Amino acid sequence: MSGPLVMKFGGTSVGTATAMKQAAGIIAKRAAMSSPLAVVVSAMAGVTDALVSACQAARSGAANDASRTIALLRTRHVEVAEGLVK
Repeated sequence: MSGPLVMKFGGTSVGTATAMKQAAGIIAKRAAMSSPLAVVVSAMAGVTDALVSACQAARSGAANDASRTIALLRTRHVEVAEGLVK
């Protein structure tokens, strides 16, 4: 007996609303063909590095830089989410 098909998406494959829609299409197509299916989604391109940078800035006392980075990440995620639910 084989295990589930595991599909992992991250980086540029989930970096924009268009890319996420493409990934969802791939997932839907495979879900119809195989069972069970496990899907793993990691951070959008650049997000992990930005979070590390924000943490380093905060740790070094540059709270404004950290806050600015987090605000940019929030804006980016909201824009992608809005592109998915229109």
